[in-house]
Amino acid sequence: MELTVDELKQHIQPEDFDAITGGDDAVAETFLENGRERVRGITEGYGVDFDESDSVIRLAVVKAALSELYSYSADWVTAEQYRDEAVLVLKPLAPAVYPDAASAQGKESWKGFD
Repeated sequence: MELTVDELKQHIQPEDFDAITGGDDAVAETFLENGRERVRGITEGYGVDFDESDSVIRLAVVKAALSELYSYSADWVTAEQYRDEAVLVLKPLAPAVYPDAASAQGKESWKGFD
């Protein structure tokens, strides 16, 4: 189930929403779609299926859409905060990467700690 503009509005002060979008939900829908595509790109890069009904992905889409909204209003600081929050929400979905040295077998000549 895709996020709606009404759900997005629950995460922003009404006066901020109206000031940024001019009260036009179609403008907000563009921000929501941009946020959705940003999160889709990240999850696909992680090898994770994009499923907007997943609570983690859904929250990341909200954060990314809010970042788009605030970028549009030239509030760069708030936009960056929401962008960073979206990335942090998605970070646990990233595949674990282990360096080769961590998985390499020990040397036969090792005698233990002195």
